[in-house]
Amino acid sequence: MKTIKYLTTPIYYPNNTPHVGHLYSSLLVDVWKKAAKLLNRKHYFTTGLDEHGQKVAQAAAARGYSAQEHVNHLSAKFIEFFQHFNIEWDYWVRTTSVEHKMAVQNIWMKLKNNGYIYKGNYAGWYSISDETYLAEKPEQESEHIVWREEDCYFFKLSALEDQLKKFYEEHPDFVYPNKRYNEAMGFLQNGLKDFVISRPKNRLYWGIEVPDDSDHVIYVWIDALVNYISAVGYPNEEEYKHYWPGKHVLGKDILKFHAIYWPAILMATQLPLPEKLIVHGWWMRDDAKISKSLGNAVPLDDLITKYQVDGIRYFLLRGIELGEDGQFREDILKGVVHGDLANKYGNIFLRMLGIIELRFGGALPNGMPNLKTKEADALRKTLDRLYYSVDTLIDEPETMSEYLNRFIEVIVQINDYFQNNKIWEIEDKVEQAANLYFLMDIFRKATVLISPVLTNSANAVMKFLGFPECSMKYYDSNLPLEYISNRPRLFPKI
Repeated sequence: MKTIKYLTTPIYYPNNTPHVGHLYSSLLVDVWKKAAKLLNRKHYFTTGLDEHGQKVAQAAAARGYSAQEHVNHLSAKFIEFFQHFNIEWDYWVRTTSVEHKMAVQNIWMKLKNNGYIYKGNYAGWYSISDETYLAEKPEQESEHIVWREEDCYFFKLSALEDQLKKFYEEHPDFVYPNKRYNEAMGFLQNGLKDFVISRPKNRLYWGIEVPDDSDHVIYVWIDALVNYISAVGYPNEEEYKHYWPGKHVLGKDILKFHAIYWPAILMATQLPLPEKLIVHGWWMRDDAKISKSLGNAVPLDDLITKYQVDGIRYFLLRGIELGEDGQFREDILKGVVHGDLANKYGNIFLRMLGIIELRFGGALPNGMPNLKTKEADALRKTLDRLYYSVDTLIDEPETMSEYLNRFIEVIVQINDYFQNNKIWEIEDKVEQAANLYFLMDIFRKATVLISPVLTNSANAVMKFLGFPECSMKYYDSNLPLEYISNRPRLFPKI
């Protein structure tokens, strides 16, 4: 019986170093995992590398490495990259592991024993970059697209067409956003054909062997998709049943593999289908998808120095509507970070501290009255909506934009309250202190609730306020009246 919420990213090809596209997929799941942890819910997050296939073998050869040396090297690079951005996973997938190999071969034998695999001959155009056969001749010739004729094994996808159609008709919310659901329905309406699920070993050595035919290796996409269950213990039912089924986060370019092939494999092996596919768009630069192969990857080191890790994390989530494409340009990044984090979030924190230091010597007085005005109550209600948006996000990951909107609503309302009531001009020190305490308390709570995104900043604020960590344990704790020196600078303007 499933007892733990389970979220995955796609696993990434280690044919080159990681870039912002990889970061975005993993950041989405990282924030959901951190939100669950914040509210003491059990969530499990897997990510990692898809280490087999022709692209990986070619990249290794070009660098003078063995394939295994190559993926070992890049696995370390990916881990370092993600850790730099405070991504925290529960399990790092490597498809070269013994456990994963056993799971893939188990699935193969189930497919074969259930009558869904047969041997045949295939002739057609093959895309090396996509690791797949093409339905028709490409319009333009490319060194990455070649003609191939070879003996191989096929998967009886066509036999599952009606079952897949019925599933999609009964589960209209299976794919988010709706336009990707419609795209998946389009695949089905065009009809499904059997597809090749092996490669001759004399042409491609770098893969998992077909368990009962050592002359062939298993198609890299079959290998890769099985990671979602091998990562949680499959085929050991006592292990994986606590996690599976899970929700998958993926880019729109790999929709067909996840929306058609993966459910078909699970149906053919009589395993539960995923709960949901959450499909995001691409980060674009100069109107092209950001990609190492196109040479348009964004160098992030200088941007981190300017905007901090938290600024990059925030922009990647705020600067694009989940499911849509986004433009990664520094002027847009600067506008989002300055507009939301420097001018609103960081600035109001410093303004309040400035008055506390100037007027009260850094320590607010005891015995301040509790504010019971309509304006104060309205701000409390806005904070409550932010809290509920975190709770909603845990179960409905597609509500990311609403969560960030609620956070900014609280911060804007704190700024408006401060400005409208001219807190800096209040002469009565008790009244002024009560207002400052109230606003700082709302600010502290909003900071805790946005900590899944602004990880470093939230920790810095809470430690400055005298708490040992950023945690819901201290959400309703009394706010300290005295503040230590060396206040953090939150998102200074560039």
